[in-house]
Amino acid sequence: MKVVLNVAEKPSVAKEIVKFLSKGNSRKSYGRSQYNPIFEFEYTLNNEDVIMRVTSVQGHVMTMEFSEPYNRWNQVTPDELFEAPIMKIISQDKHDIVDTIKQSARGIKMLALWLDCDREGENIAYEVVSIVTQEIPLPQSCIKRAHFSALTKFDIEHAIQNLGTPQLELSEAVEARQEIDLRLGAIFTRLQTMRLRNECPVLNGQLISWGPCQFPTLGFVVERHLDIENFVSEKYWSIDMKVNRPGGKAEFTWERKRLFDFLPVFVIYEMCLEYGKAQVISINKQSKSKWRPLPLSTIAYQKLASTKLKIDSDTAMSIAEKLYQKGLVSYPRTETDSFKSTINLRQLVEMHNNHDTWGEYVQEMGNGSFQWPRNGGHDDNSHPPIHPVKCLNRSQLQGDEWRVYELISRHFLASCSLDAKGFETKVKAYMGGEIFECKGLEIAELNFLKVYPYQKWNEADLPVFVENEVFIPTSLMLEEHNTIPPNYLTEADLITIMDKSGIGTDATIHQHIKTIQDRKYAEKTSNGLFKPTLLGLALVVGYSNIGTLLHKPGLRAKMEKGMMDIAAKKIPKRQLIEETLCEMKDVFTVVRQKFRTISENIKTIVPSLNDSRFNNTVCYKCGGEGHLANACDKQQIQNPQQTTFNNTNVNRENKCFKCGGVGHFANTCTGGKDMKENSGTCFKCGQVGHYANNCPGNGNRRQGNGGKQGNKTGKTCALCGVIGRHPNSSNCAKKTKKRKKNQVTDS
Repeated sequence: MKVVLNVAEKPSVAKEIVKFLSKGNSRKSYGRSQYNPIFEFEYTLNNEDVIMRVTSVQGHVMTMEFSEPYNRWNQVTPDELFEAPIMKIISQDKHDIVDTIKQSARGIKMLALWLDCDREGENIAYEVVSIVTQEIPLPQSCIKRAHFSALTKFDIEHAIQNLGTPQLELSEAVEARQEIDLRLGAIFTRLQTMRLRNECPVLNGQLISWGPCQFPTLGFVVERHLDIENFVSEKYWSIDMKVNRPGGKAEFTWERKRLFDFLPVFVIYEMCLEYGKAQVISINKQSKSKWRPLPLSTIAYQKLASTKLKIDSDTAMSIAEKLYQKGLVSYPRTETDSFKSTINLRQLVEMHNNHDTWGEYVQEMGNGSFQWPRNGGHDDNSHPPIHPVKCLNRSQLQGDEWRVYELISRHFLASCSLDAKGFETKVKAYMGGEIFECKGLEIAELNFLKVYPYQKWNEADLPVFVENEVFIPTSLMLEEHNTIPPNYLTEADLITIMDKSGIGTDATIHQHIKTIQDRKYAEKTSNGLFKPTLLGLALVVGYSNIGTLLHKPGLRAKMEKGMMDIAAKKIPKRQLIEETLCEMKDVFTVVRQKFRTISENIKTIVPSLNDSRFNNTVCYKCGGEGHLANACDKQQIQNPQQTTFNNTNVNRENKCFKCGGVGHFANTCTGGKDMKENSGTCFKCGQVGHYANNCPGNGNRRQGNGGKQGNKTGKTCALCGVIGRHPNSSNCAKKTKKRKKNQVTDS
């Protein structure tokens, strides 16, 4: 019989495929990877009896890297990485999985790819295709793609009987992103890490990474911090009116809301007091609805988990992925917030009829309160909104897994319910030429709010008012207020801004938020607010000060749009890569030339990074102070008569540290060894006759080469300061005389 190889993205997915298709009659074996078993069973595929062979990978099995020597920091300059050759190789920890795939591919006639149905999954699918076709050549017609949104019997059986073809353009969109991220990430990470390693030694060689998503994410956090730091509070005034009656209390707000000029407010307030009475000029009562939530997309889920469950987005996605792999919820990475009419939602709802907690409410829905969900207007054409696919009670899940499952289930049921309904009453009153208004709310039907505790709708009772009645307010107060700064961003705020700005996707936003915390660029406070660390603040302000937009969302948003165009076959992959790299070359040139501004900015903002060890050092390339040659912005002089570096005038009085001569540097010195020995100039203190490692300013260190005793001309005694031929201070005549004197005294 024909053998069909099925490859899933995870072992848990492979296990579910086998469970539903084999009906319990499968054989299990192992290849090189003990975590990715191989299953076999007989199956009827499109009216043909075949042997189904099922195994899995664990995400990407290949990675993109620079070839030698470009993968070594100390052998190439960062700008060479713009053009450096790139190769795609098997990841170091995935060789056993690849060997298992190759073993499973022997003798097959068809390949069915069960990878996640998104761009990333499509790219992994093509990695599997490249591995399998190296082992056994398969015609394109025998390489199939399974499309599914949940690990249910219906979805799996429907997918295997309706196999499609993989889409190369989706994979190429991912490869474009991978290459751009690799090149730009490596270029700017190497540049700022190496420069700061020399210019800010207190960082202790810390990796200072840059990424086209992580830096804009950090930029949002820093911008809100600066908004708060630079906020100037202003005074404003309002007039508040209150009425207390046996039937309740009414708080009227001024129609003008507030004014920032005290005198006009005071005059208006005096007029109202003089008038003394208020008159009801209108009473308007109308129906009011509180809308049920939209079907659950990934972005909405992350925000809900963060605000309502206090679970960070990265952990929330990890939990949702586990529930999906257990076959409890649908695929959790989706941009879709509307259900297609082909999905039997009533059946998914009725599945919860006997649930311990919300079963009674579901039965009410079956008696006429079921409503088709609202259309949110977003559809990625891959997956439906997140929803439960299996009914579980509280005792069947523990901890945060239950809380997430409950959130997804309640959200789904609420989206299929009726809106909450009530009546809102607005009362307007006239006093001294001014209008005041109050509102009351009477809830008539809770509907979806019965099952959805994550939203509140509170009644506000009003006392009875009659149109045209005249009343005397209980109080009329002129209130002084101060404007307050915005609050720091919550995780939900940050996710919203990133989504609107095109930074990351629904599947990656949580990763970028985690990255800026892992890199110590930002931190999340105990009450869930994001604040930049001093290092994160210094980096963003530094890049801003030199006029670059590396912390702004424009670059990444443009890339995301380009990747969508690749996926839609509007532009080729190479076009986006080349256009992006060309634009970033100009940015890199500016950053490299002005990087000293960034490092100085870091020292200013982070006082603990100030390091005096380099204050008196002199660069032998440019003669400038405060940095070493390997951190120099200037190009090394090749011609002794050359007088400019990057259009910057050079001081022709800069001295060669070998011979002490002016007008040239050590790398072009024509002086011989004897000259170097007799006329060496210390580039630390500028004195002739010794070198920096023997400078008296170093303290009482052992002199000579590497601390070993020697008898070389030009050494300076750390005890007496004389330049001479005694190898170190232990042979100093002054010390010998003192020793003899002590010996006489002791005797």
